[in-house]
Amino acid sequence: MGLQSVNVRLKDTTTGANPVVGVILRFYDTLDSFVVQAVTDVNGLGNVLLDGTTVPGTTYRVRAYKPGCEFAGPWEIQVEDPPVTGPHPNDWTMSVNVFEVPNATDPSMCRVAGYVIDPSGNPIYKSYFKFLAIYDQVNKDGIIPVNYGRFVGDWVYAEADEKGYFQIDLPRGGKFSVEAGSFQFMNRKIVVPDRGGILLADLVFPIPASVVYDPVGPFVVSIAGGPITLTPQVIGSDYADWGFGSPYVAYSSDNTSILEAGLSGGKIVLTGKAVGSANLVAARTSDAFRVVPSRPFVGSMAPVTVIP
Repeated sequence: MGLQSVNVRLKDTTTGANPVVGVILRFYDTLDSFVVQAVTDVNGLGNVLLDGTTVPGTTYRVRAYKPGCEFAGPWEIQVEDPPVTGPHPNDWTMSVNVFEVPNATDPSMCRVAGYVIDPSGNPIYKSYFKFLAIYDQVNKDGIIPVNYGRFVGDWVYAEADEKGYFQIDLPRGGKFSVEAGSFQFMNRKIVVPDRGGILLADLVFPIPASVVYDPVGPFVVSIAGGPITLTPQVIGSDYADWGFGSPYVAYSSDNTSILEAGLSGGKIVLTGKAVGSANLVAARTSDAFRVVPSRPFVGSMAPVTVIP
């Protein structure tokens, strides 16, 4: 008895059943607590080690995430220990319908696209979004950039079709006030990223997506040498630079008896308390939008070694 090797393969729903590469697979228990994750390889395979039990096995939920894509799920699997069911126990192949954001055909535009659904997973027919340009910047001649011309004085309006699908092209770098009619007329301010396409939810309801540190880890802190400082850089799901992420990201130590971590003036201060190992943890705060299913915060855990 012990940890079991578990394989999950992702294939798309095209005729060729192509492997879906670079997808983060996250495994949760039945209480929805995160257990482990893997990234699918060139064959669409993600492999992890999980505890199992005798048939019918221990139940886990699997969620998939890849920037710029949407997946159904979660899926449930039963991990057997010992593995006995079928010719390939503890091995699953998932057929997934991948929605990848299309790119705008005009290189000056960014295509905003996605599906608008209710909590039951049903499409919200004719859910609408309206965009009003914010003219807080002009060029050196005092003239509004020409690619804003189509928006002057008017709302740009688009709505979801009968399948809940929404799509609109907006100028890259454009700033807009967004009214979301299907979300109790929530009003948001956005900046369109300099890229061919982005998910609607990632632009209108962005969350912290990744964090990197300067200098990069892993880190070593000397008790005698005193604290060290790091500069975090948070990138949002809207591809914008969020600086150190406040108030949407909190930084802490997962073992305060060994390491203390705090934020001061946009810098992370790491202080050694006792010899050993701990992790610097970055976590989204309650001020950030909650996304269901949960999405990984890339780079959110960094190892720290404390020496005398």
